[in-house]
Amino acid sequence: MPDHALLGAVGTVVRPVRGGRLPGEVQVVLAGEPTMLLAYCDQALAAGARIQVTGTRGMRQVDVEPWPRTR
Repeated sequence: MPDHALLGAVGTVVRPVRGGRLPGEVQVVLAGEPTMLLAYCDQALAAGARIQVTGTRGMRQVDVEPWPRTR
């Protein structure tokens, strides 16, 4: 699946995202299949938090933000 297919995907934090350069793990559903990805965010996100993919880093690594956005 191309990286651009991930953009905008909404999912759930599985392993806490620690913030900054420290990733966590998220699950999103792509083409009907649950997909696990390493995730980075400027802020820490707890397990169970909803996220949206905002960028890709290749090799199953993504940038995420909390969803829905509160800004």
